[in-house]
Amino acid sequence: MILGKQRQALTPLQAARLMTVVPTQRSPWHEGYLTCPGLADPDIAQTYALAQAFAEMLRTRQGTQLEDWLAQVQEKGIPELLSFANGIRKDYEAVKAGLTLEWS
Repeated sequence: MILGKQRQALTPLQAARLMTVVPTQRSPWHEGYLTCPGLADPDIAQTYALAQAFAEMLRTRQGTQLEDWLAQVQEKGIPELLSFANGIRKDYEAVKAGLTLEWS
């Protein structure tokens, strides 16, 4: 519950935003969800950590970390992230360039 109200299920767009919001730009709404007991679930916590790691890699152009991130996703085996990782692998060189080169 947030402020005495029962939480509604997140929409896919809300969940994506929650997983990728820059920590310094979190609203009270984001903080409320991030501190909820649901994040104690290992799959949700791992998904959040991996999504944050990818977003940070994107923001800071750390494409050199892409292979390690893909290996972590494979190890955790979270279906939605595996699907995303498989898409990245299909166009690996372009994605890595996008995460590395300043002009991309």
